[in-house]
Amino acid sequence: MNNFDRCKALLCAPVLVLAFAAHQPARAQETAPAASINTSGTDTEQVATGTVPRLIKFSGVVTDPDGKPATGTVSVTFNLYKEQEGSALWTETQSLQLDAQGHYTVLLGAASAAGLPLDQFASANALWLGVQPDLAGESELPRVLLVAVPYALKAVDADTLGGKPASAYMLSQSSGTSSSSSSAPSASGSLKAGTLSAGQQAANVTSHVTSVSGSGLPNFIPVWTGTETLGDSILFYANNNIGVGIKTPGARLDSVSTTVAVRGTASGANGSGVVGVSNTPSGYGNGVYGVSASTSGDGISGNAIATTGYTNGVYGQSASTSGSGISGNASAKTGYASGVYGQSSANGGSGLSGYASAATGNTSGVYGHAVSTNGTGVYGASDNWVGVGGMGSTLGVWGDTASTSGSGVAGYADATSGYTNGVYGQSASTNGNGVSGNAIATTGNAYGVNGSTMTTGFGAGVAGAAFATTGTAFGVFGQTSSTDGQGVFGVANATSGSPVGVVGFVESPNAVAGQFVAHSGSGLILQGLSGSATTQVFSVDANGNLDISGNLTVSGSKSARVKLQDGRNVALYAVESPENWFEDFGTGSLRSGAAQVSLDAGFLQTVDTSTDYHVFLTPKGDCRGLYVASTSPTGFVVRELGSGNSSIAFDYRVVAHRRGFETVRLQEVKLPQGPSDMQARIAGMKSVAHSVAPPRVAIPAVTHPTAPVH
Repeated sequence: MNNFDRCKALLCAPVLVLAFAAHQPARAQETAPAASINTSGTDTEQVATGTVPRLIKFSGVVTDPDGKPATGTVSVTFNLYKEQEGSALWTETQSLQLDAQGHYTVLLGAASAAGLPLDQFASANALWLGVQPDLAGESELPRVLLVAVPYALKAVDADTLGGKPASAYMLSQSSGTSSSSSSAPSASGSLKAGTLSAGQQAANVTSHVTSVSGSGLPNFIPVWTGTETLGDSILFYANNNIGVGIKTPGARLDSVSTTVAVRGTASGANGSGVVGVSNTPSGYGNGVYGVSASTSGDGISGNAIATTGYTNGVYGQSASTSGSGISGNASAKTGYASGVYGQSSANGGSGLSGYASAATGNTSGVYGHAVSTNGTGVYGASDNWVGVGGMGSTLGVWGDTASTSGSGVAGYADATSGYTNGVYGQSASTNGNGVSGNAIATTGNAYGVNGSTMTTGFGAGVAGAAFATTGTAFGVFGQTSSTDGQGVFGVANATSGSPVGVVGFVESPNAVAGQFVAHSGSGLILQGLSGSATTQVFSVDANGNLDISGNLTVSGSKSARVKLQDGRNVALYAVESPENWFEDFGTGSLRSGAAQVSLDAGFLQTVDTSTDYHVFLTPKGDCRGLYVASTSPTGFVVRELGSGNSSIAFDYRVVAHRRGFETVRLQEVKLPQGPSDMQARIAGMKSVAHSVAPPRVAIPAVTHPTAPVH
């Protein structure tokens, strides 16, 4: 035992009697003076009327290796030791009956008629108690120091000498010394049978008190270094302050340690491990302020190990208009440092809970600040629920970044499977947003909402759900003010497989899976870009004009929608052909039975007339008939049959192969490459549509305790 532990044992002695440390498989909760009831069922004849029983009442709890209370009958061995390490001076085994919570009460020494060994308590030496339940895999628990009450067993002989009172003795006188009863007893005399006055008895006792000696430095609070000597402890007193491990304390209690400077443990129902209160009505006062310079350290770390109730790993409260419920500062420039880190295992607890009760000012329930490029201002972790939860009449959770490449709020789902969400937002308002992100930076790579997921299951980089059945509610809403920004931006980074950048589907027969609006009435409603050069391959402008760079292939018909005078809309179908033809129409005139027709210059640029093309003639007057006498790449000659010499008008229709498609006939249609299993994937998405976001949960209203009065 070091000096600090011995000092701590002395400070705790008046209130802790036979107390085991927490988190042990079995622990003793309290002790009390021995009673005459023998709970172990052994013989109690030695507890006679008028005789002080040599028993110690002891209570405890037995738990199994998993920490659950043991029940039934358990054999427990109790050992007394002279040192914290070493062999037992006395041992006893009793069979104990445990209640439903594993509690038991036993009388130490009741297993034998003689009880506890009185001679072990008669010396000034310390005694240690060890407890070992007879359970599989269990060893003896750490020994605890017996204090105060157990040593009262010596009190049975404290007022007698050999069974006789002190008044039955008197001091023997040296030669030449008067034996008058009025003389003070000699310090070197011995007790003899006789009668002593009360004053003589006190003088005799005082003269035999062992003196206490030791050495030390000024202002150090002493500690027992031996049974009769004192020395320096690690506690130092200066300027009404106490330092632990430091001789220049700068606060009422100032502690310095290479491991844990201050540690608080509360086992009560409403206890707090560490409570800090700042009564500063204004300014930057902090109830608890922690600073860590370690690259892996925490400014403040709190751990609420209770598995039920509304426990808080760290709880802070501030009434200042500019204060913070909890303020943590991790000054490390590198590593994964956290300004404030909290953890809770309770099913209704909070890893970190802060409460700012001021009604005005820029107050923060929890405020964290990290300077590290990999640090986190506020970090929360939960195994089964919400890592960080916020409630507010305006903003539940608010994030702000000044970086041109930063994120106002960033969420990361570590799970590689399941329905995890990088960021999850929920709104019950008829005009609310499940998730709303606003990147107000006018330059840089800023995103209104940015989410990431690595799951192989039905994960989502960003998942939003609006449960309101009326109003203008958005599952996910994105907005940007940048001249080059995107309201919503989706990227499928996988270089293989069939990923999709953005997918939308609906259930209602009147719903729209994807809707795009050119609000100004100009520009493009939809645009398709391809390749690293982002070449446009299709577009739809605000007037509904569709432009496609590739082929348009349909399984149905291609038609024009035409509105009739009676208001009906009808379809006029396009002519289909096994070859790719372009055609042109015109009118010519015969002069003395012949006519030269030149093809339109623009039409010639779209077709190939170097090979055969077709001309169809229709006379518009009485004649013997018309025929094509000759053709050339730029036109054709028309003559009347039978060497006629009529002068009439005629119509013609020219059909020629489209330039570049001269040899194409009944070309096999290959559908554009895309997700071949998209239909099955969409069906799978539909089947789990209601599992995209977790079910709505009622966040419990945590009742914050009243700040303790100091």
